[in-house]
Amino acid sequence: MSGNKISILFFLLLSFVSLSASSLQGGPGAVIAKDPVVKKEFHIALMLPFCIDDPTNFKIRERMADYYEGVLLAMDELESKGMNLKLHVFDTRKDSMVVIGLLKNVEMIKMDLIIGPVFENELVEVEKFCAIYNIPLVSPLKYYSKKTAADYPLFNNVPADSMLFYYMGAMAAESFPRHQVIVLDDVTKNGKSNSNNFRKAYAIASKKEAKLVD
Repeated sequence: MSGNKISILFFLLLSFVSLSASSLQGGPGAVIAKDPVVKKEFHIALMLPFCIDDPTNFKIRERMADYYEGVLLAMDELESKGMNLKLHVFDTRKDSMVVIGLLKNVEMIKMDLIIGPVFENELVEVEKFCAIYNIPLVSPLKYYSKKTAADYPLFNNVPADSMLFYYMGAMAAESFPRHQVIVLDDVTKNGKSNSNNFRKAYAIASKKEAKLVD
């Protein structure tokens, strides 16, 4: 299981257990009974850029498929503990207008949690929706700060620094295939650095080494 899947798994466990404890068992700070059986059916909307009809975005589709698998793992874990969940999956296609159209679906108002979208211009539209209907929102891959003053739950599922730098290394290789990438690292030998994670991913994706300057 990748680090991304693990982070999603435990994030969803934490957020859903806390939300269900608050709504079903007497508000914040309530104690969850061992092996709870929750009769309420929780509806989860997963809004990701799968880009199903666009063959040029197959790399993004592969990453989103990995995230989707992590969500399914989290749901399996929660359901094994007695929670009743239903997942609604939507393809945002990297298009904010598509997102706006999806939000017009009547079923979206019934969601107990919305995960995504990925890109900020799309998250802005979903935030407006969540602010009106007080629906918890998860920013799945990046830190997102509220653009409204509404008091609704916002969760940032930001990857660990090591994983983020690894991802950036792979992206650099894909974005600049004809260039030589140089990594500047001013961390002392005894200090912590994520440059090695960047360089490792870059080397795997590009088949060449990123030069290190310290």
